[in-house]
Amino acid sequence: MSQKATPSFCKQITAMQKRRLLTFIRSSKELVIGLNPVFYCLINLILFSVIYDTIMDIFLPDDVEAKAAFEKVMFAILFPIFILISLFVSSGVYVISPVSDREDKLRYLLNFAGMRPASYYIGLFMGDVFIFLIPTAILIGGSWALKLSGISERAGWIYLALFVFSYSFIQLNYLVGFLFTKAETAFKYQVLPMLLLWIAPSLILIPFGGNQ
Repeated sequence: MSQKATPSFCKQITAMQKRRLLTFIRSSKELVIGLNPVFYCLINLILFSVIYDTIMDIFLPDDVEAKAAFEKVMFAILFPIFILISLFVSSGVYVISPVSDREDKLRYLLNFAGMRPASYYIGLFMGDVFIFLIPTAILIGGSWALKLSGISERAGWIYLALFVFSYSFIQLNYLVGFLFTKAETAFKYQVLPMLLLWIAPSLILIPFGGNQ
């Protein structure tokens, strides 16, 4: 029995992954929503490039040491913040599918048909990770196009870091998604609890920061 159950489990995961990707590709609404991370990443990347070029060329034209210090601050602190804001603003992309399945009662039908909860979420998760990597790849490609050497030179490490980050980010989205009962509401307001969870640790630690 156990030998027969294992392929079934794997097939269910594969089926859910294919369903997630096909839904994303075939549904115009899903496709538009899914491209939001691409839009936000490009906008923030262009904004980051404009700020970087303006300060480097106008305010620090001849100071080599100041340029080097500013470049470290931009790529070590500001760039991650820009990208994280892009991802959090578009976090509703990753909850619209599970919330929509619950809203339409499709989740119960899948359970009745024999779909295991683990298979459902693992397959959904694998599909969403693939969708997550699309704006990530465009982000790396955009850094080359905009000649941001600080990013393009470390493209492999940045891509790997965002790939690993996607695991916790998407799972947290699924968890927060249980707060919503309607897919439309989840897509619009998912960003609020996600931003709160991102900012909360820093706010909590402020009183313990001291004067150092």
